[in-house]
Amino acid sequence: MDFHAHVYYDWEHRNEALHLHADLQTRCQNIPHLVTIYPLVDRLVGPHLWPMFEIEFAGELYDAMTSFLEDNHGNLPILVHPLTHDEIANHGELARWIGEELPLNWERLGVTA
Repeated sequence: MDFHAHVYYDWEHRNEALHLHADLQTRCQNIPHLVTIYPLVDRLVGPHLWPMFEIEFAGELYDAMTSFLEDNHGNLPILVHPLTHDEIANHGELARWIGEELPLNWERLGVTA
């Protein structure tokens, strides 16, 4: 099973996000078949209420990737979740937070009160 990591930032910490993004690209350049690092998105998308960038990685890298992110996230909250067909579970009960846990826009995933 593959995973996503959503690395969130605000404008105050955008340079920190750029640094982590560049560091990840350098560290993962020899394994592009196992890791995809997407560009920073300076707007809100999907259920995410902060700008972010995504990392998609193979399950075999889960321990190494989450360990690296735990050690290097600084002020950046990170949501790590599996890629299954259940987006609600992916972003909720199956998710793991590194750093501060942030709210999500659950309505964007079809959850209503």
